[in-house]
Amino acid sequence: MDPRPLAPDDSEHAPPRGPVRTCVGCGRRDAASSLVPMTTRDGSVFVDFTRGHAKGRGVHVHPRPRCLDDAARRGLSRSLRRQVRVKPAALRALALEAARAMAVDALSRAATGGALGDAGDGLRVIAVDAGELSASSSEAIGAGRAIGMGTRAELGSLLGVEAADWVVVTSEALTARLRRAAAVHTALAGSEVA
Repeated sequence: MDPRPLAPDDSEHAPPRGPVRTCVGCGRRDAASSLVPMTTRDGSVFVDFTRGHAKGRGVHVHPRPRCLDDAARRGLSRSLRRQVRVKPAALRALALEAARAMAVDALSRAATGGALGDAGDGLRVIAVDAGELSASSSEAIGAGRAIGMGTRAELGSLLGVEAADWVVVTSEALTARLRRAAAVHTALAGSEVA
């Protein structure tokens, strides 16, 4: 496995699939699904993972500290052609909280829609307080078949039990939302969604 992560401007980077947007932090174009969508209303900035349903002018930024910092300092104001005042740390915190909220929403939808269980094929969500991870769980996280999120009690409540070390999400759409939330959180906090 290549230990060097591919950068968006790397020659090995595959062309983006689907809609393409420009990051207001670094100015590079990338797949909209790999960027954090934001809107502004009344001078405030909101992270919008609702697929463009929020009102206000929209922009996109890579979920990387440098891109978010550059967006806060000048990218948002330049792209929106008006003064937007937000501190870099506050913008990162907004993106982290929005990623967590998107993950919680996806898990809740999976639970109410019958796409959540304790077995089967799908994305495994492992409680961050599950204790020492087994080799297979660590391998699954490394291979992208699992993410770490929530506590044993939180995951258990979704299944209607006291505690669960992990749950399985079987819906492809909800799995995609969880993966996106985990990618944003990992890029900004260096860990899975807590």
